[in-house]
Amino acid sequence: MKYDDLTLIKFTDGELETSLTKEIENAALSDHKLEERLKIISLMSNEKIILAQKYGQKLNQKIADILISEEMVSDDVPSHVVDLVKNFKPSFKQRLEAFIYNVKTKYKSLTAFISSIIAVLIWFSLPPLIVTRSVDFLEGSSVWSSALKIILSYRGLFWN
Repeated sequence: MKYDDLTLIKFTDGELETSLTKEIENAALSDHKLEERLKIISLMSNEKIILAQKYGQKLNQKIADILISEEMVSDDVPSHVVDLVKNFKPSFKQRLEAFIYNVKTKYKSLTAFISSIIAVLIWFSLPPLIVTRSVDFLEGSSVWSSALKIILSYRGLFWN
């Protein structure tokens, strides 16, 4: 049995009698073309069309607000400044900084974990540098350098 689009729209909106609704449901199980038509029509249901119209109205209003604000700005601000803002393209460094910031804020625990691993790696790579005198900050006369010299000599990592 062939059903017109109006009947199928009423079916998707739930406005048909129960007998006709069951008849269309049974027909859709056996007829794949009818099933495809129902899928397409269900995408265009009355509620979705109304929501799309409301969204379109809001979008048009936002666009109008932006255009009005641009006209107001372009009167007050010199044209070369407006051109700079409209044609702005961030450099590689700015994009990299933005990426790192987004990763840090989005994955706080992961960045803290990775930072602690890096700190441990730096800590364990420091004594061999001191032993080979690649880093020679222990020759100073500060309390901290003396304390570090004692600790490292105790561990056998530093000798005179």
